[in-house]
Amino acid sequence: MKAITLLALFISSFASAQFNQTWMHDRIHNTAIEDSYMRIVENTIYIHPKVNESCCVQPAQSISTDGVENWYMVHDQINACTNCGLQGVESVDISSTGDAYGVGFQPSSPYGGRYIYKTDSQGQLMYAEEYFTTTFSGEFNDVKLSADESLLFVFGEKYAAEFNTIVPHLFKINPDNGQILSEVQIAPYGWVFPKKMEVDAFDNIYLNASNVDTMRFSSFNSNLELRWTDFVVFPGYVGSGRIETFIYANGDVLFSTELNNSENNKRLFLARYSSSGSIIWQQTINFIDYSDADRIFRDAILDPLGNVYYYYAHISGGFVGPTINPEDEQVDALRNESNFESSTKPEVFSIDPQGQVRYHYIYPGVGNEIYAEYPKRIIADENGYLIGSSVGDQLFPGVAHFLLTPQGELQSEIRLNLNPGATIYGMVYEGNKVFYTHGAGTRPEQTEELKWLTARYQYDYTTGFHALETSKLAIYPNPVGSHEWLNISGLEKGYPVQLFSANGQLVSNLSSTSSDILQLNTNTFSEGLYLLKNGRNQIRFVVTR
Repeated sequence: MKAITLLALFISSFASAQFNQTWMHDRIHNTAIEDSYMRIVENTIYIHPKVNESCCVQPAQSISTDGVENWYMVHDQINACTNCGLQGVESVDISSTGDAYGVGFQPSSPYGGRYIYKTDSQGQLMYAEEYFTTTFSGEFNDVKLSADESLLFVFGEKYAAEFNTIVPHLFKINPDNGQILSEVQIAPYGWVFPKKMEVDAFDNIYLNASNVDTMRFSSFNSNLELRWTDFVVFPGYVGSGRIETFIYANGDVLFSTELNNSENNKRLFLARYSSSGSIIWQQTINFIDYSDADRIFRDAILDPLGNVYYYYAHISGGFVGPTINPEDEQVDALRNESNFESSTKPEVFSIDPQGQVRYHYIYPGVGNEIYAEYPKRIIADENGYLIGSSVGDQLFPGVAHFLLTPQGELQSEIRLNLNPGATIYGMVYEGNKVFYTHGAGTRPEQTEELKWLTARYQYDYTTGFHALETSKLAIYPNPVGSHEWLNISGLEKGYPVQLFSANGQLVSNLSSTSSDILQLNTNTFSEGLYLLKNGRNQIRFVVTR
């Protein structure tokens, strides 16, 4: 497949973007996917998405860092696995050679089973295995390779007769053939939900599980022997261990758990331990202290400096009518402008290595009502800059990326010229201010087919994101004095011209013009930041005194 140029709207903090070697590769794709696992191996990017239980095939791609596809494959899990049905993939780990290992659950008849597969670096399905079919449905939740990649560790569930239900188990598996080498029940109780796992450079395993109001953190060695365990109780709350566990550069481990109660007063609990199990600090973020809003967790990442970032959908207001699914149905409601009286924006909490909040950031958008910018993925570079991706539905369809400084200030943005519903599922940072994304969607002129999209981006701290082609929308002078005329060029004819203040309030609807330049008198403008929107294009400017 050919690499095609990326048509994008470039918005920066009052600086012009330069052209650069940015590319997007697309291909026809018709399989439902969720999050994408990505890894760069030498000059090749390997992509293996997560798929839900309603799917029956697993897609994957290998593409060079200059945009040339090596292979794209869809392996048939039904025919590859004994009794396999419409299984889902919960987690994938990609080796340093490009081999990939995926685990999950597949509801085979009559019961259900845990599932593991391997594809090699050439896209060939090496095996697909099903285990532990019982009357109780459980999952393989997470998979990690050992440091030398000679072993697989899998965190999941298995039936235990003494409890007559599923119980968390840890498995050691031969990556060459999927054979289970050993296993251990990690908790002497039932209905504890295994979620996320991490493995350090010494093959020490760290597990995050929760049981109603009890957060349980533990560590095992490579022989699956318990090293230590600890628990924290939050009466009245229910914990979720689904947030990634992180290993600091010095070997410490960070567990994160989202807490929920019956009043929907969510909290984020963090606990940093030494490798030997000594508690270093604990931190609880009460979300209501940062505005009265609902929040849906989307992503988390640890940067090379030891700062951790938690990415949320910040939802102010609420739905009219019965409660619906907080993600897929919410986005549908937003697109249809029905049963919705609120605003959804990306939100970031950044925590330093000592457990203190570095910054709290909410993407400003352009309004506080009927606005949706749903967050998806984040990455961070070696200098503490954060790159976030989001799905814009109203007022701006398509996909956006934005760059935050280490102080949590918006540096620049880029908006892709894609239809509503296009989504970034994965992001991976290469270094030297270059990153890659994987997603699915279409361009406005390609609505008949869903596309698998892989792209490369480059940015710097002065001009922000670069793209091969940029919007022609321009404003000068910028900044502009409060008694100067503002000149606007590159307007798309036939689209409204709207002006918004920094807090998202509509300042005015400007009259369209047939001339190439629209002039705006700034005499009545207050000092500050403004955003001008014209169709899919938008640009920011500053008024000074």
